[in-house]
Amino acid sequence: MRIRLTIFSLLGFILFSCNNKEAVNTTPEVISNGSWRVQFDIDGALVPVRMSVDTNLLVKFHNASEVISAGQLALKNDSFYLEMPVYGTYFRGEILTNNQIVGHWYNTQKGADYLIPFTAEHTTKEFTQFTSISSKAKYKVEFSPDTEDSYPAIGLFSIENGKAEGTFLTETGDYRFLEGYSSADDITLSCFDGSHLFHFKAAIKGDSLTNGIFKSGKHWTEPWRACLNETYELTHPDSLTTVISNDPLELNLVNTKGDFVTLTMDDFQDKVTIVQILGTWCPNCLDESKFYGELYEQYAAQGLHIVPVAFERTDDFQTSAITLERYLSELKLPYSGYIGGRANKALASEAFPMLSKIISYPTSIYIDKTGTIRKVHTGFYGPGTGMYYDRYKSSTNKFIQDLLNE
Repeated sequence: MRIRLTIFSLLGFILFSCNNKEAVNTTPEVISNGSWRVQFDIDGALVPVRMSVDTNLLVKFHNASEVISAGQLALKNDSFYLEMPVYGTYFRGEILTNNQIVGHWYNTQKGADYLIPFTAEHTTKEFTQFTSISSKAKYKVEFSPDTEDSYPAIGLFSIENGKAEGTFLTETGDYRFLEGYSSADDITLSCFDGSHLFHFKAAIKGDSLTNGIFKSGKHWTEPWRACLNETYELTHPDSLTTVISNDPLELNLVNTKGDFVTLTMDDFQDKVTIVQILGTWCPNCLDESKFYGELYEQYAAQGLHIVPVAFERTDDFQTSAITLERYLSELKLPYSGYIGGRANKALASEAFPMLSKIISYPTSIYIDKTGTIRKVHTGFYGPGTGMYYDRYKSSTNKFIQDLLNE
């Protein structure tokens, strides 16, 4: 049983308790169990998300075929509190009726004043399973088109009976499981993963998607467009970051206790090591961490080591350390992590001077038994990308096996 409160859990409990002096009431009858429709309000744009509540007040969010367990609602009179796992974001609000609640989602990673209002209503319509992403039509996508900030992407979308799902792949990762609706004229896709609230909308013009708008929470808006293109591919993730130094490998790290640790060539001898550059705030990093946990379980006995180095959205070391320890614990990852510093790609590049640049969280460095860097993989295409994820898992397993057999 876990009895240690994290900073985020303690903060949420204090905020909730300040307005509720009596014991928390967790009577299931206060809120209807079953399916709920949540609508976040991003500056007037309503972003729909599916939510379910069971008889024990355990909450889950549904994005296409993905289900995210969020924890248990804490109720007191006409108020409620819900903390999301891993990311430390939370909900607070008011219970209007058994079938209707209102409130705000607070993203503490972006500051104490970052909150987005929402309403939620119970629905008697049960959720239906979304289809497999592997059958989706493929689009060539351009974000921020006709600007100096333009960047490419791949869109995988499918539409059936007015229901839409899909994802975007960029050269630094993917937008995970998106779902929504489509008519003859437009398409809308969204998701909520506890860290990000994404909303995409575009007009349908023949084989093209035009006048697209992408919103990430209330802090980011940009245009996009797309056209059908079944053969289009992005730059390969293994070629975006390169090794620029032949000096003996040395990593200067700080563990979660604040101790400075230097890993030299001797530490890499006779083992295969993956150095994972990540942020606990990053859903792509979470997907990669889950996959690396599987790799470690399979190959640790043969000599695989994994070294996570986290770059966090705070300058406070203690907060970063507690957050990373909670992250590793909740994902049940049996290895230690290190703090790289604040989440800044320039600072991450300085921390790894043997590489040309760090352009994405996550970035992974694969090191062989002689301490030589054999590959640098930028970004991560997770389970929401279907065949891209399957292909990556297969090639990575083979690569690790080959390194272990050398």
